Amino acid sequence: MSDMDIQEEFELSPGEGQPAVGGGTSVSGEIVNLSQVNVNKIDAEMVRMAQSNAGAINASEVNIRQGIAGQVKAERFSMQSGILGRVDTGQTDMTSNGTVVVRASQVSATASNIGVLSSGTADLHDSRVGVIIARELNGDAIRAGLVLTRQVNGNIQVLMDPPRVMLAGMTAGVAVGLVLMVIDLLSRRRR
Repeated sequence: MSDMDIQEEFELSPGEGQPAVGGGTSVSGEIVNLSQVNVNKIDAEMVRMAQSNAGAINASEVNIRQGIAGQVKAERFSMQSGILGRVDTGQTDMTSNGTVVVRASQVSATASNIGVLSSGTADLHDSRVGVIIARELNGDAIRAGLVLTRQVNGNIQVLMDPPRVMLAGMTAGVAVGLVLMVIDLLSRRRR
């Protein structure tokens, strides 16, 4: 089984007597419903996945429950309890996820861990993010490494805000300069 092209609706579940889809399989169609399968690539208007894995998804709307996806490109994306590599979307809604990179116009995340978040508007609740780049950030119980935003509304714990990053950079520069100066002075005395 290598590629599947479906014009209308496609459903795949190994529990229904259909074979499990292997890693090199591409699935396409208007509506794709997957349950407990692994696929390499999905091209569709709407994708619904439950306890499934996909390498790349390209669709207008994607909904994943307890799944893993490498890369997702969609207009609307929602995920509950999953792991995601990268998502490029207009609107994202995530709950209990681990995600490396999120790029979206609007993001809503609850109890999620995100590496890098780039968004116009971000609504985060009880989430951890490495780097947040957003026009507007709303939420509570947010822990972030670095936040670059115009407007912040809510309870956010930031490890490094822009002034601290600049101070750390200047301090490191001065320290490295002093060490190099001492090494140069010591090497001159030995000559």
